[in-house]
Formats: sequence, structure tokens, C-alpha cells
Amino acid sequence: MNRTPALEAPQASLRHLLDSLRAYVEYQQSTGVDGFPYREASPATPAIALTAPPAAAGLAKPPARAGVAPAADLFVTPAVRTAKTLEGLRAELGDCRRCKLSPGRTQIVFGVGNPHATLMFVGEGPGRDEDLQGEPFVGRAGQLLT
Repeated sequence: MNRTPALEAPQASLRHLLDSLRAYVEYQQSTGVDGFPYREASPATPAIALTAPPAAAGLAKPPARAGVAPAADLFVTPAVRTAKTLEGLRAELGDCRRCKLSPGRTQIVFGVGNPHATLMFVGEGPGRDEDLQGEPFVGRAGQLLT
């Protein structure tokens, strides 16, 4: 069967997307995430493919590891789920100790800037510079954003 350029581009894009998704999931697993929260779609919230439970996607649920909470359990505090503002969320998190980054940090790096901004940058776990200053993007990444 002859492939046409019109078919090869979407296949290459899909392959790149799948490779990126695989790398992201592997990264999340390396940080201790055992799964992603699943919730039923309400009529107001259309279902998307990423909200499907692992069994629906043909994937087995990974076994629970001792001492590591499943991702869905990280946000069980009702006040965290229902926080209406970033200030309220930050107050509820306090000195959060929910992930395995907490023993190696000196403080929470929550964020800075306009809480009503239309654009927000979310980075990976804070690095040394961010941890020392308590602000995100203060190292080399911050210099690029500036």
C-alpha cells in the first residue's frame, strides 16, 4: 500500500503525541503518582478520553505501594476541593506534606502574580533556587520567562 504525505503527517503527529504522553505518565510514576483521579462526567462537564478509568482503557490499575497515597487521595480534604480562590487554596494547603518532595524542601513554592490572570505557567517540582526563595521560576527558567 502506498502512503501519501497527507496520511503520514497525522500518523507522525499521533506517534509524537503518544510518545509524549508515555513519557509524561512515566515521569508521574517516578514521582510517586499511582493513578489519576477519575470522576463521572456530569451533563455540564463533557467526558474526555483522559477521564476514562484504567479498566475502560484496557489498562490494569497499578498496585498500591506502601506509604504512597494514590493520586486521588492527595486532595481528599473537602476545603481543598472546594477552594474558590488561590488564596483560599494556599491557606488550606498550609505546610503541605502530601507528596514525596516535602522532606527535601524548606518551604512551599505556591506561586506569585495576579490570581485573576488569564494565563498561568505551571512548572515541575521546584528546584533549589525556587525552594530557597519560595517563588517559582527564579532560576534559569525564570530568566527565560523574564
